[in-house]
Amino acid sequence: MRNVLSNLSKMRFENYDYNDELLDYVNSVKDKYNPAMIILFGSLTTGDYWHNSDADIIVILRQDRVNHLTKGLELRKIGYDLPLDLFVYGTQQFIDMIEQGNLLALDAMEYGQIIWTGDEKYLDRLTKKWEYVRARWQPTDYGWKGIE
Repeated sequence: MRNVLSNLSKMRFENYDYNDELLDYVNSVKDKYNPAMIILFGSLTTGDYWHNSDADIIVILRQDRVNHLTKGLELRKIGYDLPLDLFVYGTQQFIDMIEQGNLLALDAMEYGQIIWTGDEKYLDRLTKKWEYVRARWQPTDYGWKGIE
């Protein structure tokens, strides 16, 4: 996981059609929900995106657990003009996913970019958990495997 993006307004991707919409979406979610963290992952962070690729975003809300389907639909309405794969979790819920070896969570932590954090204590807690779990899992060409 890379460090937190220091200046959100400089988040730009070359030849990407939705830079402004992505920035507007992230700012709207920040302002309306004040989440613990927002993580961008997928093709935009690995560099293999197309000009019209969707943005893969994880929004971690400040509650321990949320109904990710209900909250996902709610937050999706904000970014109706942005091609978006949106995943919404609570703070403990996302940490549990990492501990359980959830592929989406592992990939987001390994290859993603924290583009905003509203809770430094959660960032520290997540970072420590990730370091612990990352020492026990390794990426492969086809996913992840536990290190024995």
